Amino acid sequence: MCQLKKANADALVFHERNFFSGVNFYPLLSLPALVIAHTHIAGSLTGIISACIMNMFIYILVNIMEVIRMDTCFYCEKDERLDKLMIKITELPWSIVYLNRNQNHKGRCIVAFREHRNEYFQLSPAENAGFFADVSLTAKALDNVFEPGKINYATFGDLVPHAHFHIVPKYPGGPQWGKFFEDEPKLFLSEVEYRERIQLIKAELERLGQL
Repeated sequence: MCQLKKANADALVFHERNFFSGVNFYPLLSLPALVIAHTHIAGSLTGIISACIMNMFIYILVNIMEVIRMDTCFYCEKDERLDKLMIKITELPWSIVYLNRNQNHKGRCIVAFREHRNEYFQLSPAENAGFFADVSLTAKALDNVFEPGKINYATFGDLVPHAHFHIVPKYPGGPQWGKFFEDEPKLFLSEVEYRERIQLIKAELERLGQL
């Protein structure tokens, strides 16, 4: 009996440590399960049942919160928020390439990692190598098609924490040459112009991928 109680107590401590060392709302949502477990852990059979309930409760909540968290990421949801900002060009082995709708820097693209990751250190060595190969390939394609003076690279993610790079061709005499690129002045194209630009980039990516 004592061993069962100790095992249940240890399991409870494990969950407390894991969830209270976590982030955001997971610890708060696990509180009801922890209260139930603490209340019933005195009895061996009841303790086992309550531990099982606690495990299921936490598992379900974690998965629900994961879905809610993913809802905030338009790179994962691929909804109208993404469509307002960019247009899909193609898929590469480790990423998806988009054309930025604001083309104040001709050819500006976004390369987004296929899966949801907040930080680059969360990628495995193979994923890192593959993703940055995709970034390099995209930059090479833009350089070949548009012949910019320099390509700028930027990665932020404060508001949209999904691993992605902005690939921004810069042109001597053009907007923000010699400075950090900005979204102003905005330049939007017609749907025909977007399609033409996308086709040029996609064709060059395909050509480079076959070399």
